[in-house]
Amino acid sequence: MIFFLLFNFIAIQDIAIDGWAIEMLKKENKAYAATAQTIGKKLGYALGSIIFLALSTLKFCNDYFYAEPQLKPLMTLDDFFFCWSVLTLLIALFITFFVSEHEIAEVDGEKVDFDIKESLQILGDIMKKE
Repeated sequence: MIFFLLFNFIAIQDIAIDGWAIEMLKKENKAYAATAQTIGKKLGYALGSIIFLALSTLKFCNDYFYAEPQLKPLMTLDDFFFCWSVLTLLIALFITFFVSEHEIAEVDGEKVDFDIKESLQILGDIMKKE
């Protein structure tokens, strides 16, 4: 049951990020959305597995990073989560305050700006029709 919920959350997040990228990017940059997301996912996998394992292995750190053998690796699991939490928070704050959404959408040649409530009402209407 827990894995079912986790995979649903992952799917919802993926859909939300896709929609957000399409909404936020200018028309001429929309073609780069999938490429940027793919590169980001691959870098995330590498940083979260291969690089973390290397930096958290004492033997690897002693062989390649430390001049003299140490008793603690460069990064522990706590350090890893703390670094990524801080980085995620900084990126979210940057996007919140310094990245603007796209221009107002056009529907049938008319400029339209929907808020959350109106968007959910339209979504509900679409779902009722099907």
